[in-house]
Amino acid sequence: MTSDLLNKLGLTKSNELIGVDIGTTSIKICVLRHGKDGFRLQKAAAKSFEENLLNDGNIVNESLLAQELKQLVHENGVKSRDAACALSSYSVIAKRVSVPFLDEDALDNTMSLEVETVIPFSLKDIYYSYYVVGGDRERE
Repeated sequence: MTSDLLNKLGLTKSNELIGVDIGTTSIKICVLRHGKDGFRLQKAAAKSFEENLLNDGNIVNESLLAQELKQLVHENGVKSRDAACALSSYSVIAKRVSVPFLDEDALDNTMSLEVETVIPFSLKDIYYSYYVVGGDRERE
């Protein structure tokens, strides 16, 4: 399933992947190593800042951010060069919804209805996707 997600994102399969999350006042990194059962967390680190790194989804000081990210990677002995990155912004909304076990077509229809109720924008103005977490057919 992880490989499918990477392919959808246009990423090739890698033995190791750095996850980078750039928030308004923090940088977080993790290292994931690919094994037989998918990716496993190898390392995680974070650094917080007094000043804002982002403003309205834009990087405030690119050179400072690059320097701090480079230092965080170096301090934690990260060697991989493959990375996935996220910038926090009001233009990205993540919501968790619970639905009963459904077949794929019914789930697509249900999710479009759920999106309309939890996202405060018209469906014609947004792009949405969903990911099933922990679907357990036996529990239903």
